[in-house]
Amino acid sequence: MKTLLKVVLLAVGFATLPAIARADCPSGLPPALEFTSGSGTTFLHLCITENGNVGLFESPAGIHNIGPDKFLPYEGYGFCDFVNLFQGVPYGDYLRVGGQDFQNSTTRQPNGPGTFPLIITRRTTNGVWTLTQTFSTDSSFLPFLTIKMTLRNNTATARFANLLRMAEVSVDRPYGDPGSWFEHTNNSVLAFTYVPDPNFPGSQLKKGDYGFIVQTPGSSPIAHRIRLVEGDSSRAPDPCNPLFDAWPPTHYGDWAIINAFGQNVPAHKSISMTVVYKTM
Repeated sequence: MKTLLKVVLLAVGFATLPAIARADCPSGLPPALEFTSGSGTTFLHLCITENGNVGLFESPAGIHNIGPDKFLPYEGYGFCDFVNLFQGVPYGDYLRVGGQDFQNSTTRQPNGPGTFPLIITRRTTNGVWTLTQTFSTDSSFLPFLTIKMTLRNNTATARFANLLRMAEVSVDRPYGDPGSWFEHTNNSVLAFTYVPDPNFPGSQLKKGDYGFIVQTPGSSPIAHRIRLVEGDSSRAPDPCNPLFDAWPPTHYGDWAIINAFGQNVPAHKSISMTVVYKTM
């Protein structure tokens, strides 16, 4: 079974670094940078596309929390520019769908190729917004990926923006996908492996061995669960209506989860948010 998660964003601009596609990244993934670190419980294998999508989050070895699957995972970012109170202009890139609203990205690795931080900058095709994502990681205890996002208003007019990030998360066992139980608080979304209880076939579930969490530390987004049908690109998130199909805070099955907030963005200023993906 699957889970999906969405969160929020930040800004700058940098020189271009060629992306490196690796055989170990999911089949069909656009050009991506690959990172591997740790071992055992601290093992972390990441594939991050040159446009700032997480195409693979594997930890521990063999546990694919994000990708791969028969489809590319939904993972990415979106925002809505409310040009007035009654009309919004959406932007987004969710890996499986979207991305046409942006110019080519630029990437930078200040500490050299194959290292963090990884900084990816994209400008919208109309030049109104610049989104900068700074990726960093730590696998000294339980592996986690931090995504610091900044959204900059490039115009001379203040604008109101909704921001979100989403990821399709499958908390599975090696060689299996037993389904997940999802819970959320005001700044986190948790997904747990649940497997059938052999003592109660077909009716009871028990907690499995693995879990995954998305957090927005230091932020106060509104977290809601919304349905996203696997393989149905028409149900990609709408940043102009992020609370569509909201559901209660716990559920078992296939779900999309959104962490989103809206904020005024002054002229030539930025709003920002930090998102953390980690195992538990």
